[in-house]
Amino acid sequence: MADISLTGYLVLGVLSVNDASAYELVEQFSKGIGEVWRRADRNLYDVPKRLTQRGLLTARQETSVGRRKRTVYSITPAGREALKAWIGTDIQPAAMEFEGLVRLLFADQGGVDELRATLATVAEQARERRDLFISHAEYILATAGGSQPERAHVFAFANRYMIDHFSLMSDWAEWVLGSIRDWPDTVTALVSDRERTRRIFRDNALPASARPVEPLPVAALRTEATTPEGELRQALLRAASAHIPLVSAHLMIADAIPPDSMRRSARLAHRAEAFAHQWCALLESPGMDPACVVELIDAETTLSSSDGRRISGVEDICAWFAATATAVAQAAHSITAFHAEERDPGRVHVTLEFAWQGLAEAGQAMRARTRHEWTLQEGPGRLPVLRRFRVEILEPFAPASVEQVLASLRSVWAS
Repeated sequence: MADISLTGYLVLGVLSVNDASAYELVEQFSKGIGEVWRRADRNLYDVPKRLTQRGLLTARQETSVGRRKRTVYSITPAGREALKAWIGTDIQPAAMEFEGLVRLLFADQGGVDELRATLATVAEQARERRDLFISHAEYILATAGGSQPERAHVFAFANRYMIDHFSLMSDWAEWVLGSIRDWPDTVTALVSDRERTRRIFRDNALPASARPVEPLPVAALRTEATTPEGELRQALLRAASAHIPLVSAHLMIADAIPPDSMRRSARLAHRAEAFAHQWCALLESPGMDPACVVELIDAETTLSSSDGRRISGVEDICAWFAATATAVAQAAHSITAFHAEERDPGRVHVTLEFAWQGLAEAGQAMRARTRHEWTLQEGPGRLPVLRRFRVEILEPFAPASVEQVLASLRSVWAS
């Protein structure tokens, strides 16, 4: 079916393993597919509807008291046939969208400091993405296959490509930074570096294995990512990126336990822990749409914040959530204690403690410890719903050295 977009086939591919809502599809795409096909999320909520109209998907409504309806999609036999047929067609040439490279092409219209800042950012962002895919590999190893174990054998190759891709991007940005270390501006090098420019083009025409290795001055390569603050930012990002895979892992374990079995308490505990990781993932993603929190709350949810305020109502809770998520530049919550107990049928009381580490907008490292008490209500949704929320400050939010915060993160990882 030539008129199905690549995004449509991506949706069919994800749904060929598990049913999912549009929100869950967005979550799946955030785990790595979005790095391969970034245009996928531009109309991701509309694509399943169009595929349903064509008979490639079916849609069913799921709802519970006090919550909005959600549409869950399933692939049909016709959808599987369309996906299989597409896999056998010719592929289009690879395309690239790289704003940093575009800015380099027109760097002669700006200042050299702006060019260096662009390259430093490219290097840092590439390392962050590389570390994200390294964390994906670690998660798949730790969980014997990850959230889609039936695809681990092909995911391994894609994971290697993404790690090597972002490693190359980081190395390239550092090489350019070292090469322009003596430029007074972005124009005069056209004349002063003429011979060097010719040599680079000459080397470019050689096979990669035949190019001479050009040593770079270490001082010229010290971008923000190699500073203590940059190391902390990467460590926080890596810690934050671990939550979404853990959501899938706990749900997968819970789904393997029958609801009416003798291990019901273990099933509810895994679902509660999946909720906790989803909550943290949203709080630690400044670019996340706060509206995503509506999956976790409903009209009966009440929050008691550490400053004594009581917040209720979906709109007010979303506003509180957005303010909390954007209060710092980057943060990570590590669960250091967790206990879940079903006190009434379908109602689970959760007590958990967090070690919180963060980096303020001004670059100040911060840390704190909190204890939370949650009441979760089970229902037909992917996750339970938060009914009551109370937080207690065990150690107040306070400035700390970068070394102290990094040590705290390493301590949590080691345990």
